[in-house]
Amino acid sequence: MGNLKSSLLGALGFFVPTLILLTALNLINMPHIGDLSEGLVFSLYFSAIFFGGLYGGAWAFQFKVLRYQKSYVPIIVGAIMGDIAWALITILWILPLMRDSYVMVINSVFINSLIIFFSGLAATRISLGRIYTPVTD
Repeated sequence: MGNLKSSLLGALGFFVPTLILLTALNLINMPHIGDLSEGLVFSLYFSAIFFGGLYGGAWAFQFKVLRYQKSYVPIIVGAIMGDIAWALITILWILPLMRDSYVMVINSVFINSLIIFFSGLAATRISLGRIYTPVTD
């Protein structure tokens, strides 16, 4: 079973840079309260996707606790993986193939969600790699 507390803390760490980035991007175009709330809603949505990757990865890999980690470690890993995920998304959408393709633009939330989900899976392996070990029977 996955570690719920660690996954929630990792999602909280992911939420902070995501909220700052999405709110800033929304407020640059039109500074209204609706754009502020849109940044908050999408930050919550993407953080839930990241949490699913973290918790699902810990559950699927069936990690066994060797020793517990400090509470700030998942927050830091979540924040770092959030920055990496958004940098990858930004680089990906700069490419003309992604930016100019109608099918890709229509599915942008889905593509971003996939990248964030897989960054959650990667964060599971990074943050739990040395503290947890896979169960092998």
